[in-house]
Amino acid sequence: MSRNQRAEVCVKGALFRDGRLLLLKRSPTLTAFPSSWDMPGGHVEWGESLTHALRREIREETGFAAVVGRPFWTEFFDYPLAGGRSVRSIEIDFFCATRSGGAPRLDPREHTRFAWLSKYDARSFPAPTAVRAIIRRAIAGHAGEDDSS
Repeated sequence: MSRNQRAEVCVKGALFRDGRLLLLKRSPTLTAFPSSWDMPGGHVEWGESLTHALRREIREETGFAAVVGRPFWTEFFDYPLAGGRSVRSIEIDFFCATRSGGAPRLDPREHTRFAWLSKYDARSFPAPTAVRAIIRRAIAGHAGEDDSS
């Protein structure tokens, strides 16, 4: 009999506008993945659907209203906690779009910079290896998506 695996659930959005993917740079003061580039998203709260959680997280982190599309990637990872501990997590990444204009409104306690990447920019963007792999998947899969919804 196999053991049941328990994990925190995280959602991330490959948020596209005008064919470009939004990345946020995490604050250097964060415990988990400080100063790393990543897509917007976060933890799913108890009783929340995945899509509701992702829309909430994108609004909190950027100020943008997002339309959540289909999932394109899922993975298990260890989310670092204070004191060198970690919690097993599962991340589910979705294609998203926004018509919201202007620059994202960042909370400097969470994110310090943003970048809108074209498929050409993504080739040399200084993100961690795991994030670059997700960026490649998002951009490759986005070719068939409609980001004007």
